Amino acid sequence: QEIRSVSFSSDAKQVLTLGAGPDWPLVLWTTDRLAKVTASIKLGAQNAGPGHGAAAAGTGDDQTKPPDMRVYQADFNPQDQNLVCVSATRMVKVFKASEGTFKAMPMTLRGTANYLCHVWLPEERLAVGTDKGEVLLLEKGDAGGYEFRALLFPGDGTPVKSLVSFSKGFISGGGSIRIFDKSDDARDVYKCAASKEYPLEQVKDGSVIECMAVSPSEEHLICSTTNHWSFNFALGSTELLKSGEAPFFELLTGTEVHGPGREGSAAINGMDVCAWKPLLATCGRDRTVRIWNYKERSVEVTKVFDQEPLSVALHPTGLFILVGFPDGVQLLSVLMEDLRLVKELPNFRGCTELKFSRGGHLMAVAHLNAVVVLDTYECRPKFTLRVHQQPVMTVTFADRDRRLVTVGKDGNVFMWDARTGTRLGESMQPRTCFLSSALAGGGSGPASQSRLFCFAADRTVKAFAAGNMAPENQVA
Repeated sequence: QEIRSVSFSSDAKQVLTLGAGPDWPLVLWTTDRLAKVTASIKLGAQNAGPGHGAAAAGTGDDQTKPPDMRVYQADFNPQDQNLVCVSATRMVKVFKASEGTFKAMPMTLRGTANYLCHVWLPEERLAVGTDKGEVLLLEKGDAGGYEFRALLFPGDGTPVKSLVSFSKGFISGGGSIRIFDKSDDARDVYKCAASKEYPLEQVKDGSVIECMAVSPSEEHLICSTTNHWSFNFALGSTELLKSGEAPFFELLTGTEVHGPGREGSAAINGMDVCAWKPLLATCGRDRTVRIWNYKERSVEVTKVFDQEPLSVALHPTGLFILVGFPDGVQLLSVLMEDLRLVKELPNFRGCTELKFSRGGHLMAVAHLNAVVVLDTYECRPKFTLRVHQQPVMTVTFADRDRRLVTVGKDGNVFMWDARTGTRLGESMQPRTCFLSSALAGGGSGPASQSRLFCFAADRTVKAFAAGNMAPENQVA
């Protein structure tokens, strides 16, 4: 049985586990050496309609579960460890552990919704978040059950997926961070004192806050989003938030490493090293291009784009960078804390390989199975190399920028005159798929002293004499 969540009681003598659907078993255990089950219930058999807590007491064998039943949260009441609250599809219930089972307490709610989260509050109260963005306040009634007390936030259509309490009240997380302070007014026990969308371009993309945690000192609020980013909100800046000034946000994922993209997976798509400075450029699925100082082991520039960058190339001076996107290539100027567009080359769509010459006066753009060599300063094409039958994987300048080596996925390797585009040598490896290559000793020395190493899809490394592209023995 898959376990979806685990919660300890405040005295750590009991533990509550929630299993997966369709039964959604809720089990209460003791934590002594001879751990045993003291209460259990199958939440999937409970009525998901609001206001039927008494009818659902006991095992609920005569009830039918909704087809899309899902339980989102289950945890202990910190003040009474015999009480457990469950938030689920069209159901929020408080159970009392008694005689080997969970008995549902009477519950009166306002309308129908999917209840995504809850948090226990002092004085036997509960705050509940819904898929409509509402925040409800429940409290214990005279009949011993829980009933609707107030609508703390009417909802904005963005689901509230996380609620967390702190000394001044509680915080809700969804499309925004909302802080509810406890009030002395008996009619409005909690009031929304501040609200702020997180102003971080990387974590938006339609995502919402999914989980939050307050530090023991209550100085920091850590939030994670549905697209796998996390950031820190300084709770000490709530007064700034109330005054309308910008609070302090700090991105935790994606600062020193590339974070995940829209699909949730993280990867570095392209990388290049500057020839004259200790700089390294990377681009990733998180739609960022980063320039690193590898001596200081720090990120100097981070730029977020609307599209996912596919490839990068750093100019030898470190003052320019080429970035390939699905709809074209951009030449950008590297500033102190930003990248500024210099020239857009829309004709090269989906470019996955870019390269500057060692002198920086030429740039090569691999577009599908062709390579276009351009003048860097005029951004004007000089010639186009069309020989490969499949996409070009790597492009390398050699012999003081007088030679150009292209390696294709079709297993073909060609050497060209980088000044005229004339083919100087070739080596064809049938039934071989090259993925990457590296040139040893060819940056500034003569081509006759260089060796080209190519890595193939079958995990072998093949060597070629760069002077005439003659194959040598297989290296690995």
